[in-house]
Amino acid sequence: MPLPNIGLLIEVSNAHARGLIRGISRYAQANGPWELRLIERLYPADIRRWLAATPFDGLIVRVETPAVAEAIADMRRCIVNVGGSRIAGPWTRVDTDNSAVCGLAAAHLIERGYRCFGFCGMPRHEWSAWRRDDFAAALKERGLACESIELPSLALERILAEKDRRALGQWIAQLPKPLGVMACNDHCGRAVLEACREAGVRVPDDVGVIGVDNDDLICELCSPPLSSIEANCDQIGYVAAETLGRMLRGERRNIKEILIKPTTLVSRRSTDATAVREPIVAEALRFIRAYGCTDIGAAEVAGHVHVSRRYLEQQFRKLAGRSIHREIQRVRLETAQRLLGETDWCLQVIAERAGFKQAAHMSGLFFKRLRLRPGEYRRRIQNRLET
Repeated sequence: MPLPNIGLLIEVSNAHARGLIRGISRYAQANGPWELRLIERLYPADIRRWLAATPFDGLIVRVETPAVAEAIADMRRCIVNVGGSRIAGPWTRVDTDNSAVCGLAAAHLIERGYRCFGFCGMPRHEWSAWRRDDFAAALKERGLACESIELPSLALERILAEKDRRALGQWIAQLPKPLGVMACNDHCGRAVLEACREAGVRVPDDVGVIGVDNDDLICELCSPPLSSIEANCDQIGYVAAETLGRMLRGERRNIKEILIKPTTLVSRRSTDATAVREPIVAEALRFIRAYGCTDIGAAEVAGHVHVSRRYLEQQFRKLAGRSIHREIQRVRLETAQRLLGETDWCLQVIAERAGFKQAAHMSGLFFKRLRLRPGEYRRRIQNRLET
């Protein structure tokens, strides 16, 4: 019996797309085998010629434009759409849960002490508009407002035009500080960081920036390194392939859209801020960031800033929006996340380095905050980095 012949109309120029392909391949290896064929040139004429010449059983495609949708709409094949657009067609769409992504971004920036916010987007993409609106909605629920700017010239394969560069610099300069900015993706986040540097704006003290996709190459080359949300693209690809597999087996499903929640948020220096103007609380935050993985508690923090524990707890909750204990937990959890991704140390060693007395304590907090066990988090992060 011949193998199912599956066409992938997915470019590989960015981390999101490569994650999709990894997830599809993972499903095919575990449940196939499938014959996977990739086409990156998503021009309608190329797509039509390719599909006319190849007897595909099914397609997984990023439907981002009406032209691409038209090119595949009449093909009598099973189709799953993994694009960030709700263009109607005979397919199920599997994509990122943008509301959950933006909720993570908003909570992270608020936790860092920012109270003024902005969003930087790419208007040629529908998913960017969804993230802009979802980020604003997440802030509105907390009684906070958001300004936004769109960069028409910014595309994955192009640099920012001079007109947009000037507009972005002016936008950053005029907004109140400290300012927390969500960029629609890491590519856009890098543009924001470059604009801050050119304008002489300090990151993260005056402006904190977070992106989406956790593209390590982009994030680590940024100055400072860019915080980003791991959008769980591997799982999107896996679920898309699983959905296509059911179609190929003749299962009829009326689900038009499946949304996948993000994996986690990877904090780097672009949001490693103490965005609090009150000196005592700001110094307490700096002390916790420096020594949070040692055996300290609220009493030690209060002693460091020479105020009573009760007074510091009150001011800390008022200005930072959380307890001292919660902030210490945050520092320890972020350290554990970094060590899980960067080392092969056992869980007990990581727990000790991150300030937990037992690996079980670390695992419990991991699951409570991230809904993942440490081992699962490590597999997801390291498997993606090794691919």
